[in-house]
Amino acid sequence: MEKKYITQAEVLSILKEKKETTELENSAIEFIEKFIKIKKTRKFIQKLEKEFEVPENAATKIADISPETREELTAILSSYSVLLDEKKLDGILEGIKQEL
Repeated sequence: MEKKYITQAEVLSILKEKKETTELENSAIEFIEKFIKIKKTRKFIQKLEKEFEVPENAATKIADISPETREELTAILSSYSVLLDEKKLDGILEGIKQEL
């Protein structure tokens, strides 16, 4: 079985495709809709992986959280043991701004 990281936007899409949802699933849909920022997350994740050499798990978390500052982004990346130079960090932050 292949392991795949999915974003909150992808979870939302999966839940909305269901014909019938449980109360818990409805709560999840409501929660995600309130906090989701980036809609086209898969494309954004692929950009992070190719252009900035960010691993998929960290890129998925970045897409979900959409950090606004270099400090927030660095905190996310460091939790995955990823260190990037300032130029790449700024490029990622600029990409987030474009997606919002």
